[in-house]
Amino acid sequence: MTLRWQPAPTSFEMRSALTEIHGPWETGKTIAALTAPPPIYFLTSGEKINGIIQRMAEVKDIHIVSFPCHFVSHMRTEKARAEDVINQAYEHWCEFEEHMVDVFPKKIKRVLNIEGEEELNQPEVIQKPLKAKSVIVDAHPDFYKLCCDGLLGNYNKLKSQRIDNAWGPPKYRWRNFLGIYRAQFDTIDQKDGVNLILVGDEKDKYGEKGKIAGVTEPVWEKSVPKMADVILRTSVEGKGDNRKFKVRVDKAWNNIHALGRSFDINLDTDMTGGIEALPLIWAGITKTNPMEWS
Repeated sequence: MTLRWQPAPTSFEMRSALTEIHGPWETGKTIAALTAPPPIYFLTSGEKINGIIQRMAEVKDIHIVSFPCHFVSHMRTEKARAEDVINQAYEHWCEFEEHMVDVFPKKIKRVLNIEGEEELNQPEVIQKPLKAKSVIVDAHPDFYKLCCDGLLGNYNKLKSQRIDNAWGPPKYRWRNFLGIYRAQFDTIDQKDGVNLILVGDEKDKYGEKGKIAGVTEPVWEKSVPKMADVILRTSVEGKGDNRKFKVRVDKAWNNIHALGRSFDINLDTDMTGGIEALPLIWAGITKTNPMEWS
């Protein structure tokens, strides 16, 4: 393969995004993710989605697969043997990787003869048909722990023992998973990409002497905020019937003017108003037409 210099682009061609969404509990993170354009392929770690997914599935093409991350987490005790945890977790992590590879665009080789029948020579590279427009991983910290458990044996024990030199293999596999999003553009045009939406969590931030600082911070592996194009934080204003779900832009490609901007996600019982919130947010950040993101 010969690489050549190309003129730098003068217009923004990307019409898909690697987006991370986090926020406090019960602030509409999953709802926000499900406003992505369909078809949606939803990989869940067993998070509570009943009552949410059904309403969305009535109006959108959604496919779902649930991984037993929380079942594996019950084995993360001081007495758990590394081999037992690995046996449970590694198989599920490999299944997760296979599902990700399956839904993202990639090239496959097919061999054809002059009549169009398969042969053993003259390989031709073709593009695998697209399945998804958006892929949601909820919650991504659970899947990272699953990766660590599958490769190391016990995430919680290693973290408490601060064995820093052990984290290389799971971090490498995790970054390969995130790299699937970028790799699709070796196959397809930037305007035809599949969105990857990571739904995360928050935890209490601790200050000096282990005291809770009174604020929260995102839970993520360090490469997530580096590789994400857009980072959104969810919140809720008001109570009861007056509740309003909001998202705040914490990372916006290179558009610093969009940082801190808030968007409403107003999902009424008739599913109107906020059903296409993410395309509107992406378009608002990039100053493009929302229809181009749907």
